[in-house]
Amino acid sequence: MIIHFGGSKQGYDEHKEDYLLIRATLLESNHKLGRDWLMKDKDKGLDSLMSENERPIIGSDSVILDASFDAYSIGFQLALAITYQRPVLLLTRAGTPSMPKELALINKKDKKLIQSYTYSKPDEIIEIIKKFLIWTEQTSKLARFNIELDKKLDNYLKMKARINKTSKVLEIRKLVQSDLEQYLNEKA
Repeated sequence: MIIHFGGSKQGYDEHKEDYLLIRATLLESNHKLGRDWLMKDKDKGLDSLMSENERPIIGSDSVILDASFDAYSIGFQLALAITYQRPVLLLTRAGTPSMPKELALINKKDKKLIQSYTYSKPDEIIEIIKKFLIWTEQTSKLARFNIELDKKLDNYLKMKARINKTSKVLEIRKLVQSDLEQYLNEKA
């Protein structure tokens, strides 16, 4: 899976070992990071917050955020993850003075995408991440990808979806499923 891991500059400065442990846990579990900011560009400022995080979040299967500090960047990344319907793990280190409060502004449907855990010791991070990744794999039954279509194909899919009272995505899925079934029958 591709995982987006995000944190704050204050979180990195105060809990660098935790951040590196999160990164190592993901890589050792054979997952890929959507953006390896800990090794490449951790000092970039707010000017690049949007461009540097939106693409990796869109391309990710799930998102892990260190929410130990009340930072604009964490709220922004959380909003992007919810917008793109990505499962989110909010990690909070116990005893952090500016620990975020309950996610009162997030609606009930979107809260189902979020798991929050507080840890006291870095050792607990590994187990929390493993549980979250298992949950993500079990709850994410569909793969996502982007597709570019010329206008003729797009219009055809719109028409087909309107006639069948479905969506363009469902129409594409049905076509691919039909093609797969035909392929498997020919192979048998």
